[in-house]
Amino acid sequence: MFRKDDESYDPDIEYTEDESGEASKGDKIKKLKEELKQARKESQDNLDGWQRARADYANLQKSSESQMKELKEYVLGGFVEDLLPTLDSFEMAMKNKSAWESVSENWRKGMEYIYEGLKGVLTNNGIEMIGNEGEKFNPELHQGVEEIETDDETKDHTIAEVVQRGYKSSKSVIRPAKVKIFVYKTK
Repeated sequence: MFRKDDESYDPDIEYTEDESGEASKGDKIKKLKEELKQARKESQDNLDGWQRARADYANLQKSSESQMKELKEYVLGGFVEDLLPTLDSFEMAMKNKSAWESVSENWRKGMEYIYEGLKGVLTNNGIEMIGNEGEKFNPELHQGVEEIETDDETKDHTIAEVVQRGYKSSKSVIRPAKVKIFVYKTK
């Protein structure tokens, strides 16, 4: 028989024994209540674990996406660096007006079409050409290779000529533009 000072005693349960000394319905109810309490605890533990696992998975997905973007940026930067000498060759050929105009017009148009196609691939992949004449000199984007004196104060520290085009991605400069810079000189 259960006593009131017994730690498993529940005052809401009537404890009695039948003739065989077996626990009564009250004891069985108490046992079922304990099992239910344990099942609820396990259920909550499982729910908590599932929610943590779900949050961990979501964080892993975000981390993986971020790493993939960084890897793509890195690979793209390397690809563009390898492609730059070819783009530079196109630009040098087109800048040489006498040689450029001495070839047939159809050949020139074909070369211009190929060059524009290459630029389009870069643009579609988030690569931007930097360095244009007349723009303000920015040491983060441009590398000054020569200073050209000017009497026009409005041209001070603007790009006079682009020697070699630069390129940048959304996150970094792949190659700064090499430029000649106007510098205002007072008389």
